[in-house]
Amino acid sequence: MQSEQNGEISSRRSQKLLRRGLGLLLMLIVVLPLAYCGITDALNYRGICVKELRRISDRELIQPWVEGAIRNYPPLDPRGTKDESGKWQSVIAGLGTPIPYHDAAELLKLNPGCCTVEDFDPSSGYVLGSEEKRAGLGRGFVRLEYDIRYRVADGSEASKKYLTASAVTNCGDLWRPY
Repeated sequence: MQSEQNGEISSRRSQKLLRRGLGLLLMLIVVLPLAYCGITDALNYRGICVKELRRISDRELIQPWVEGAIRNYPPLDPRGTKDESGKWQSVIAGLGTPIPYHDAAELLKLNPGCCTVEDFDPSSGYVLGSEEKRAGLGRGFVRLEYDIRYRVADGSEASKKYLTASAVTNCGDLWRPY
């Protein structure tokens, strides 16, 4: 009789522990994902790159865009004009022969203050909604304004200012909202 009572008490304790364990497990299954979502939303909203768990510096955001400008020098005409053979024309088409920059360092040296990261705000012409901020989609604009250098027919050097701006995510990727 005594052993049956001990067995029954032990069984009730086991069931009670099992219910507590299942309750705790269920709570973890529900609470952890919600906590993760809340934390990532908060980090994204503050401009943190969640993949790297840090805020990407302006310099790190600008560098790939400057390197892209070097690779695609001279830039194409944004109006999408083509020459007689159907090739896309550059912004200096018909003005002279392009003088490329040797590397990103030269472009930055010859164009001081050329490159900035600007926040989304009313003065930039765009206000980012809280949904986009929580998704990490809007760190700001990487703005590049630099000289497109070229050599004219008489051999002298000339230049033309070129401005481009691209919206980037918190991690520095091109922002594609649609």
